Amino acid sequence: MGSGAFVVSVVSAFGLAGFFILLILLTRGRGMGTGDVPLVFLIALILSWPLSLLSIFLSFFLGAVVSLLLLAVGKKRIGQTIPFGPFLATGAVISMFWGQTILVWYLGMV
Repeated sequence: MGSGAFVVSVVSAFGLAGFFILLILLTRGRGMGTGDVPLVFLIALILSWPLSLLSIFLSFFLGAVVSLLLLAVGKKRIGQTIPFGPFLATGAVISMFWGQTILVWYLGMV
């Protein structure tokens, strides 16, 4: 990894961690836990740009789908919490193995 790629990884990590800190502050801790910040930081540091952003997008998307399914089948009610860490990890793994393919497919559609 060259020094330019390292700088991009560090900037991605601080940027996405900052975004999650902002989410925590705006929701007063109800929308996101503080444990997600170091996890996002490490994911962004490892995956760098743009895979880290794809990873976060996939995490939110998967979290929304699973949450809606849990609401639909009555396993969760509005206001109950669902841990976000597993979705962050899943989004990171998907991005690590298939991220480039997903980005090429998506950008080909635009």
